[in-house]
Amino acid sequence: MSGRALLCCLPVEQVIPPNITLYPVWTGQSWASELSLVCTLSGFYPDKVSVEWLLDGRVPETSPVQNKLQSVEEGGKTFTLNSKIQLKIEVWKKGPNVQCKSKYGHGKEETRNISICDSKYKYLVSQRT
Repeated sequence: MSGRALLCCLPVEQVIPPNITLYPVWTGQSWASELSLVCTLSGFYPDKVSVEWLLDGRVPETSPVQNKLQSVEEGGKTFTLNSKIQLKIEVWKKGPNVQCKSKYGHGKEETRNISICDSKYKYLVSQRT
């Protein structure tokens, strides 16, 4: 029997891509100097997912904080990953393009972008400063 025949019988691993949201968070009075950007990847399987942050195409100086959760429901097991970075409010006001890039499956990628230039976030900063 050839090796090719054996490959046909291996189970194919199901890959469920993550749903990605990216948003700024001000906590307490810290909005005056810093804000957090939170990237949430939810509902994915398997748990082999990586997150990369980019600030105007470059890796930011701050290291992300990440938390992974597992959920088991009728449909099976899925995972949620929260990744958070801190930005100085002065950096945020300059309008950089911030990306949260997720890599999963066999080389697949999903990216979400955020910037103060998005009208809803520009309004929030003008109200807080």
